[in-house]
Order: sequence, then structure tokens, then C-alpha cells
Amino acid sequence: TVRFSDEYGGQCTFNRIKDNETDDNACGACAPYRRLHLCDYNLEKMGTKKIDNKHDLLAEVCMAAKYEGESLLKQYEEHKNNYPHTNICTVLARSFADIGDIIRGKDLYIRNKKKERLDENLKTIFKNIYEKLLQENQKNGKKSALQARYQDENGGNYYKLREDWWALNRDQVWKAITCNAPTGADYFKPPKNRRREFTNGQCGHRDENVPTYLDYVPQFLRWFEEWAEEFCRKRNIKLKMAKEACRGEGNTKYCSQNGFDCTRLIPNKDYCSRDSNCTTCLNKCIPYDLWLRNRRDEFKMQKGKYENEIKTKPSNTVISNSNINTEYYKTFYENFGKNNHKTANYFLQLLNNGSYCKEGVKGESPINFNGTGNTDAFDRSKYCQVCPACVVKCEGGKCEEKKNSDGSCIESQKYTPPRNLLPTSIYVLFSGDHQKDITEKLSSFCKNPESENNRDYQTWQCYYKSSDYNNCEMKGSLYKVEGDPNIIVSHECFHLWVKSLLIDTIKWETKLKNCINNTNVTNCYNKCNKNCECFDNWIKRKEIEWQKVKDVYKDQKQSLSIYYEKLENLFQSYFFEVMYSLKEEKDRKWNQFKDDLNKKIASFKKNTDA
Repeated sequence: TVRFSDEYGGQCTFNRIKDNETDDNACGACAPYRRLHLCDYNLEKMGTKKIDNKHDLLAEVCMAAKYEGESLLKQYEEHKNNYPHTNICTVLARSFADIGDIIRGKDLYIRNKKKERLDENLKTIFKNIYEKLLQENQKNGKKSALQARYQDENGGNYYKLREDWWALNRDQVWKAITCNAPTGADYFKPPKNRRREFTNGQCGHRDENVPTYLDYVPQFLRWFEEWAEEFCRKRNIKLKMAKEACRGEGNTKYCSQNGFDCTRLIPNKDYCSRDSNCTTCLNKCIPYDLWLRNRRDEFKMQKGKYENEIKTKPSNTVISNSNINTEYYKTFYENFGKNNHKTANYFLQLLNNGSYCKEGVKGESPINFNGTGNTDAFDRSKYCQVCPACVVKCEGGKCEEKKNSDGSCIESQKYTPPRNLLPTSIYVLFSGDHQKDITEKLSSFCKNPESENNRDYQTWQCYYKSSDYNNCEMKGSLYKVEGDPNIIVSHECFHLWVKSLLIDTIKWETKLKNCINNTNVTNCYNKCNKNCECFDNWIKRKEIEWQKVKDVYKDQKQSLSIYYEKLENLFQSYFFEVMYSLKEEKDRKWNQFKDDLNKKIASFKKNTDA
């Protein structure tokens, strides 16, 4: 099982995480990828009849911890070049703490039916231990005290007994999970007299005391910190790739996130050139932007969870809908509050100080979870933007806009259709290149899909008389992007419309993925239902537009092969590459889809040529 990945992420959806408050995934914890594949097979398979004492249970738990440690160590060695700042002892400590949560009934992750059986088995095992404990102490006068401390009248969870069992045996579990830790691997011990000390190698395997109290930090907080570390690590990789694709080595080019070369003009036209040299910029920026949108939503969920917990837990109040063990929370949050962590900003600053977040990409600002605008951790960066208003000139490793002495630059062309030629009007639903979710960009359309007068539309006036006389004028829409041409040749109009369709299709697929996978959505006011309804209206709108786009060229049969070539190029150089990078399962189904689509394009092209 893969334990470290540059492709896959964690799990945040409400039906996979306990206590995530609502089915709109607006607030809750996110289980890290490491936790999704925690090696607890040994615990799942243990029976309940043969385990009726604390020693038998300890043997099973230690065996599970040993397997987990071996799994992490093996995978870490294979992936450590991608995790230069990750301490293997920290990785082991995180799984050690998760095992502790499983044993104590505090684990937030809901995996499958086997996980439910494990929960029930542990309840039965601790019930057996409790009953045997009373039986063994019946004659020595300790039974009543033990009964008062451990009896569980509400649900048979035996939380107090489980807490005490873990406290007495955690040192043995730590020794098990670090059994094969590297000799030179060290872990910070809890500070004494403000002095920080290291373990004596092997992550403190031979030390007298467990060198971490991570198992006494609430799970969602541990996960939040681990999520931030992984976010920063992956963001640095993706940003570096976008920078290289859009600027080249040493600022040798200047590409826009929608695939235009901002340094060149198309001959006799006042706008930037679409260039194959810039396709890689588009192919890196679109997936990067979608990835950032998804991570932003996960961040908001966890930040909301933090704010709710920190307001409630320092008091004696118990969250009513919580179905997990919270025995130790009060003490932890009292100390946590003393360190000025009562507001989310203080905690987010701690996340900013993580090694991957603080280091960032060379020449770029550190990641800032408290930032806004272009300093926001989820900003797609200056590299993934549209071309500036003026054409850019790159010399000596520096790129600047080319402006006239009066500061002016690109001027709009004048749109003058040939006489006796009636342009085709196309009302295009246009999401633009702004850094927002697809539903945010099309919010006006989603609210009122029947109206063509809302801000999400552009009006395209297109004509095609010959190869020398063909243009489209684009006007309207509050989402008109600065630097985009307002007049383009019809060939480019076709390319822009199809490319926008593909980009929005990818964004819709990303936005609706969780809705499609979730079969339990029944509330008619649920965001999933609203988004799916908007998507359905969007498809109908695009079908109407497609007929209008084809009308521009209906009498130009000799030129149709050009458009099939453009379609083929778009799928090959853009759509396939982007979708492949977003696919979580790169298997034969994807290859089959690609082959089928290629065959259809080739067939249409062949019929046209004939």
C-alpha cells in the first residue's frame, strides 16, 4: 500500500469523518493520506473471545504497531527524496497517536464495515477486561472502587478504562512502532527547564519514557498540522513546475495561464499570440488552480473546526453531538489557551512556521495561511495569470510590459463587418479566467439560467466571408478579462470557445466529484443539488452555443478540416494531458476513453476530407 504520494490527498467528506457537522462539508477534520492506509489489519482480525485480559490485548496492539512502523519505514526510504524535511520519527509518532485514538475510541476516521467491526470488537474486549478485573478483585476490597471508576452505563464504551490502559501501555506500543527505526533517527524530547533534548537514536526506542505526547493532542489538530505540511510540500512542487512552464529557465519566455505568448503579436493584429510553446503553461496552471480550489475548501473546513472547538472545549461544556471519547480534552485546551491559541490566527502562524511552508520556492515569498490577495496561500501565483494589458519584452532575465512614452499600449481594433454580410450573434456563457470556483464564476447564471442579460454572458458577433475577411467581436460580461482581445479571427474564436468548454468541463467534474460519489444527498436545498442543477443548465446552454458556432462556418465546407485539426490539437495537447494529471486512477479505462475520442475525431476528419 502506498503511504506517501505526490498525487493523492486525504479524506475530508462528512461521511468519512466523525463529527464533521453537516453534509455540505463546510466544517470538519481531514484525515491525512498516511492515516487512510494505517496498517491495523492485525487489530481488525483479532477475536473477542480469546482476549479477556490487558496482556492479550497489548500483544495484539504491539503487533499492529510493529507492522505499521515497518510499512512506514519501507515507504519512507522509497520516497524520502521527495520529503527532505520530514523526520521519520515524526511520521511514526503520528501513526502511534492514531493507534492510541483507535484504542481509546477517539478515532475520527470512518473507513468501512471492517472499521465498524473493529470499534465493536474493542468495546467487547474492554467489557471482558472490565468484568475480569472485577472478578479478580472481588475478595481484596478493590472491586467497588474499580467499579465506580470504570463502569460504563452509556453505550458500553468503557472510555475511562481505555484511557488508563493506554496510559499504562503506551511505552510498549512506542517500542513496537519504533522497533526498526534507523539508528541515527532522533526525536525531540519534551523540553525540561526550557532546554530541548534529543532521543538516543532509533526515535527513542530504548529510552525509558516515550519522547512524545502527540497522542494527547486532539486528532483533528494533529491532522490539520500534517495537512498543512503536505499542502506546502506539494504546493512548492506545483508552483515550481508552473514557474518553469510559464517563464522558462531564467525568464526566457512569458506565457499566460490560458496558453498565450505575451511577448508576441499576431501579424497585423493587436493582441497576443497563442503559441504551442505556451501550451505547457496552460497545462500546468489549470490543474494547479483546481488543486488550490479544493485545498482551499479543505482548509476552510479545518479552520472552522478549530474555531468551533477552541470556543467550546476550554470550558466544561461538552459538545452534544460528539460521539467520541473526550476524556482528556479539558486539560489540553486549558494549556492550549494559555499559549494564545484561542484564535485561529495564532494557530495558523504555527502552520506558517513549518519547514515546507517557511522555505517555499526559491525567489518566492513563504506560504502564509493568514494572507490575503496575492499573499494568500491559495493564490495561483503571478505565473498563472492572463497576459498583461501591454505586450511583454524579456531581456537579460527580466520581463517588462512594452508601453508607449505616454504609458499607453494595446488599443482595441475596430470591428467593421463587410457590407451585405449579416454577422451571427452568439450569446456565450463565459466563466473567464478569474481565480474562483466554477459555481462562483457562474453564480448569476446559476440563479437565473433563463436570462441572457446577466453578467456571465458575452455577446460574440461573428462573420466568415473568406480567409481574409473573418472576425468575431466579443463584448459585454462583467468578467471581461483585461488583456484579452475584444476582436479575434474566426479560427481563434472557434479555438477559444472549444478550449473554454473543455476547461469548464474539467472544473465541473472537479466540483461535482464528491456530489456524484455521495448517494445520500436528499435535502433539496443541498449545495450538491443546486450545483448539479446549474451544471445541467450549463450543458443545455453550451448545446445552443455549439449550434451557433457551427452556423458561422456552415457554408465554408472547404475549411472545415482546419477545425477538426484544431479539435484534435486541443484534445492531444491540452485536454488529455490535463485530465490525465487530475485522474486519481490512471488505468485502462482512461486509455480506452482517449482512444475512442481519437477515433471519432479521425472519422469526422476523414469524412470531411472526402
